[in-house]
Amino acid sequence: MAYRALSDAEWDEIAWLLPEPSHLGRRPAHNERDILNAILYVLHSGCHWGELPCEFPPKSTVHRRFQELEHDGFFKRLFKYLRGHLPNSTIFHLDTTLKPAKKGGQKRSRQMVQV
Repeated sequence: MAYRALSDAEWDEIAWLLPEPSHLGRRPAHNERDILNAILYVLHSGCHWGELPCEFPPKSTVHRRFQELEHDGFFKRLFKYLRGHLPNSTIFHLDTTLKPAKKGGQKRSRQMVQV
C-alpha cells in the first residue's frame, strides 16, 4: 500500500489532539500538518529520518516534533480516539511483532581429514 498524505477530513478529525509545538517566541516555520505527514511517511516507509523527500520539512524539525509528540503521549491518545470513533465495519490493526537478532552466525562443523 502506497503512502498518502492526510486528507482534509482526516486532518480536521485529529488536529485538535495535537499539543502546541514548543517554539521559543518565534512563529513556526512549518505547519503541523506537513510535519505530521512527514512523520507518517517515515513510519509508513521505514526510511531513516535523513531520507525524507525534499517536499517535507527538514529532518531535524520532523524528528524533534516526533520526539515531542511521543513524550506528550499524542500517539497513545490518537490510537485511543481512533479506536473509539472508527466505524464498526472498519478493521484497525497495528502489528508490533519483533524478532530479536541472534548473536553470532551459524556454526559450521569442521571435519578432520587425515592425509
